[in-house]
Amino acid sequence: MAKKTKIKKVSKVKKVGILDNCCDKESQSMGLMMGLVLSGIHLGWLILVLTNGAKPLMDWVLGLHMIEISYTINPFSFGNAFMLLVLTFVIGYAGGWLLSELIKISRGEK
Repeated sequence: MAKKTKIKKVSKVKKVGILDNCCDKESQSMGLMMGLVLSGIHLGWLILVLTNGAKPLMDWVLGLHMIEISYTINPFSFGNAFMLLVLTFVIGYAGGWLLSELIKISRGEK
């Protein structure tokens, strides 16, 4: 007869502190999603600026709000466009990650 082996259950160690679980997949997913959404919106704006469609859109939106102001939209700059996309992605990622962590804390998961 084969000898039966007992398998010990390994208890999970509860992580303490917000930074101990900084690589949690849920928080990363939320950060990536928020970063992509925020930078995606700004990518759309950059395409409008590049194709000279931003001014008519802004005029229409301001008209809907019964606002008339004098403004100019600067010429497209690839350097500024790149910085805008990177900055909005980083801010969106950080905001999404923080939101996910706060939700977990409020649910008592941390």
